[in-house]
Amino acid sequence: MNTRQKGLDHCWSAIRGPAMGFTRAELLVIVMTIGLLVGIFLPAVAKTDVVGPGIQCLENTRQLARALLLYSADYQEYLPPNPDDGNMTPYRNWAGGQGGSGGAQEFNPDVLADPTRSLLAPYLGTIGSVFRCPSDPRTGRYSGTNEALMGQIVPAARTYSMNHAAGTDPYREGGKQPVNGPWLSGFHTHLANTTWYTFAKLTDMKNPGPAKTYLFLDEDHRSLNDATLSFVGPYPGNQHYRMIDWPGTYHDYGADFSFADGHAELHRWSDPRTEVKDSVATVVQPGNIDIEWIAQHSTALVRQAQLSVVGLTSNQLRITTPAVKGTAYVLEYSDSVPSSNWTALPEMLATNSGPLEFRDPTAPATGRFYRIRTP
Repeated sequence: MNTRQKGLDHCWSAIRGPAMGFTRAELLVIVMTIGLLVGIFLPAVAKTDVVGPGIQCLENTRQLARALLLYSADYQEYLPPNPDDGNMTPYRNWAGGQGGSGGAQEFNPDVLADPTRSLLAPYLGTIGSVFRCPSDPRTGRYSGTNEALMGQIVPAARTYSMNHAAGTDPYREGGKQPVNGPWLSGFHTHLANTTWYTFAKLTDMKNPGPAKTYLFLDEDHRSLNDATLSFVGPYPGNQHYRMIDWPGTYHDYGADFSFADGHAELHRWSDPRTEVKDSVATVVQPGNIDIEWIAQHSTALVRQAQLSVVGLTSNQLRITTPAVKGTAYVLEYSDSVPSSNWTALPEMLATNSGPLEFRDPTAPATGRFYRIRTP
């Protein structure tokens, strides 16, 4: 026995007395205590995989966030490129390729280890399975160029996607401008920092703030394609409930998220419509609070649509609002505010970005209230 062990034994003997063991009563108390703890924790462990695949998925999203923070530190706080096109062009994507079901790079992990096509690769050390949630069920034949893996069945290469509102646009002004986040409008029409904030740098994330702006999540494998999660932006009082890309539900009906301040968390969903059933087509899900949560943790509204009264002549009111090219708008009016009885004027499509003019030919001289929305 070594000296350290002898010392420990001596201390124990000094406390309990010479050659003194546990009494029967003490053993009974210990056994009862262990049984009580098992009874408390076992049901929770049985209904969630957070202690297994869930904890590994959470760590994967955390590692991706750390890699992004290290990348940003090396590039004057700029975020890596995050286009929504799944390109394979060198130096134009944080994670290149189409990794979804049937995608060309679905079973090609080589792309994710290539520092020219996945710009976070140099900050991840050994790539391993960090891009893949352990609960992603897909397996298929390896499609890379590593001869040792030729003909083998391998797991899908990637499950995680990046926030649609974060990252630089590799096609704009030297790659130092923010992404447009085109799906924030729900119709692939949004331009950077018009209706919602988009973030080229970590220092741009003032609203909703780093602790509330997610960077990565596990996307449902049936929805996955490129490496960005396309999603609508938050719009208090006029939220657009369109599900474009679908989050994962692998972990006790929840998904793992990592945030711009470096922390990661599991968020469980509340609405049964959030889980993919049959199709991942873009659908409207009125009142889905899970859509609201993701929207609120993606970005923030720059400004509510502002109405400007141009003039009232011969009972014809002219109103303008800032508009984004290709977006449809509807002007509504009511005789009281608040009101649930709004009358809609004909929908108008903005052919250019800039002021869009509505006219109400039935406007009275006073007593009518107006609001504008996207359908």
